[in-house]
Amino acid sequence: MGHELANAWAPQKDAVAIELLENERCVFLEPVVLGGTNESPIGNATEGDKALLLGTTFAFPDEPLSRSSRFIWYSVEEGQLISERPQLRQLGSKDVEGALQCCCIVPNYSGRIALGINGCISLYSWNAADAVFVAEETVSVGTIITRLQPIFQQEASYLVAFDARHSCFFIQVDVIQGSLKIVARDTEPRGVMDGVVLQSGKTNDMCFGDDYYNFYCLSRGAPAPSSSSDAASATAASGKLKTTAQYHLGDMVTAMQLGSFAPCCLENTAVPVHNALIPGICGPQVVFGTSHGALGTITPVSNETYLLLKALEVAVASAVPALGGFEHAAHREVLRAGQERGYSRNASFENASSSSPEVFKQRRKRYISRCVCSGDLVESFLSLPQTAQQRIVREADECIIGFFASMNSTLEEFFEQSDLDRPIAGERNLHVSECKAMDGVNALFSEKGLPTLPLTREAVKDLLQKMRRIH
Repeated sequence: MGHELANAWAPQKDAVAIELLENERCVFLEPVVLGGTNESPIGNATEGDKALLLGTTFAFPDEPLSRSSRFIWYSVEEGQLISERPQLRQLGSKDVEGALQCCCIVPNYSGRIALGINGCISLYSWNAADAVFVAEETVSVGTIITRLQPIFQQEASYLVAFDARHSCFFIQVDVIQGSLKIVARDTEPRGVMDGVVLQSGKTNDMCFGDDYYNFYCLSRGAPAPSSSSDAASATAASGKLKTTAQYHLGDMVTAMQLGSFAPCCLENTAVPVHNALIPGICGPQVVFGTSHGALGTITPVSNETYLLLKALEVAVASAVPALGGFEHAAHREVLRAGQERGYSRNASFENASSSSPEVFKQRRKRYISRCVCSGDLVESFLSLPQTAQQRIVREADECIIGFFASMNSTLEEFFEQSDLDRPIAGERNLHVSECKAMDGVNALFSEKGLPTLPLTREAVKDLLQKMRRIH
């Protein structure tokens, strides 16, 4: 036994590798269950039915897009001895015309996979008799499909497609007729390299970065039932995905997936750190990489936690010098095509028209950072001197009370409609008194396990030190 273990840990020259053809490059690796029910991401078939899909495309210098591709499926065979490495055995391959980009299983549709080929989505079914994939339905969606994500729901089959020119699409798969239909889409021309989907009940949040170095989160609520009328189906088909969060990252996101850089807690695999340690985490973390080599994390938090962190962010931004002369709020405004800012604004209209301030204010609302706060900026509180920390805590108290006092709707609606980076002084006494606002805030914060007002420097430091443990 000891001899076998020594051989297992010894370096081996014959590593498991797949040799591709000349000018052939790998575009995806996807685990599948051949002929499986596709009711869950893992599958419940036997080991013999599990396979690994390898998608490749042939790239030549004189072709902007590949004209031919193929995907190959392998079985993973475990060695009989400890010293033997697992081996990949090729089971078959399928040639595809066009540039193959991505792949995923089709939820609740037995034996089906979806391939992103150029701007189309193609369904393939597994033929067990001939041990081969057979092409079925194809629908044109965008320009270049960069990522396909399955949505696992019991009553229906949905896919989310991210596109390099047309943002993302929410696609319904009819498992009876085998057809594909776009039921919702993003109307903005955003180029997406990669993205993820966060599922919370029947609400789906699509998170991605675009080619203007922004981060977006688009949401779609519960889809209409399949038994609805034709009018309801037509309304759903022309539906728009709602932008719930936007933020300027300053770098292009090229890879994004669910995960964490922190050690995962054994008690909770979805959230890296238990909620008893960090209150307000309401979903799995998202990790991303950028074109300049940066790595980052995005953590979904509750509305109450966001209110506290946003107030701290505003207070810290007022105390920390602007980097490169750019204010934090101005730098985090999203960039979009045709945006008027800086020297591109119409100076004559701004100086001559009395309505120009209101016009530019309404235009700016489309670009302000919304429902996202900078964890790096908030955590810089820990490196500031004690006097600055005391001042930031007092300003955060005032911001929270001002936000809460000027709110005449739910927290979620208030965050979507308000510019929290530039709170207006004096608004907090319009609706309720400061004392009543503080009581309301403390009732919310104590229920969620957050520090109550007035905030103390020690309580804020303890919260931020725990925040560091989630990334």
